[in-house]
Amino acid sequence: MPSLVLDGARRVFQVADWVGGTGTKPATGDYIGATGLTAIMADAVDVRGAAGTGTGDMEKVDYDTNADGKVTAADIADSAPWAGITDKPVTFPPAAHSHADATTGASGFMSGADKAKLDGVASGATTNATDAALRDRSIHTRTQLATTISNVSTAADARISAAVGASVQAYNAALIGTTGTFTTAMSAKLGFITVTGNVDLDDLRAKVLGLDQAIILKGTWDASVGSFPGAGVAQAGFTYIVSTGGTVNGQTLPTAIVSSPTPPTPRPRPSQPTGSRKTTPTPCCRPPAALVLSF
Repeated sequence: MPSLVLDGARRVFQVADWVGGTGTKPATGDYIGATGLTAIMADAVDVRGAAGTGTGDMEKVDYDTNADGKVTAADIADSAPWAGITDKPVTFPPAAHSHADATTGASGFMSGADKAKLDGVASGATTNATDAALRDRSIHTRTQLATTISNVSTAADARISAAVGASVQAYNAALIGTTGTFTTAMSAKLGFITVTGNVDLDDLRAKVLGLDQAIILKGTWDASVGSFPGAGVAQAGFTYIVSTGGTVNGQTLPTAIVSSPTPPTPRPRPSQPTGSRKTTPTPCCRPPAALVLSF
């Protein structure tokens, strides 16, 4: 087996011993030359090779090319793929630790107070609008009690006075002096009135009075027959006393009630001459009260 020996700047192999094989071992001490063993060291092969061009030491620019303080080859370990790492643990139990709450200047965990605020925001709520948008009345669609708006009464009175004039005060005084009450019965009466145009009440009254003067009493009428009298030829002003009640065209007509005549108080007559016949004044009778039907 050879051993490396120095020959000045050269390095050569010298046979130090023989191992293995059979028979007598060859002599030792020779050098390994280019064609075989040689007893001359100078003829031995220099296994060191030619001298390099450097100074003999590796410089930092050679082994730390990115100047990060680590050998360049070691940088690969900083970005090794997870799949390329062997003997990884199966689970990673977390160590005890804590996290600070988030602030306006630093990220962190949500605090309980912030969570309560977030829960108070309705789902789908919009972000805060600008002051100009908040003051835009066109986007406000809900109502607000006038009593909750400051100075609304004063401002409303001023606008009404400017629009209508001083006559508002006169109307107000008239209403204040009114003590009557508009009852439900009055409202019901108004419900029976239907007017589609202007009506001259004075003219209407004159026409009604004219009809009253044109009433013509035609006699009695039995409403139980179920049809109106006159056989279709009744004229305006014809009046009948209902002798027997009945229903005609859904209108119930009761029997007329006739009261007994009440005689007036007799007036004293002047004395009669002797031999004349005494007469008894005949009382005048008022007409009986009756339910009448007029056309």
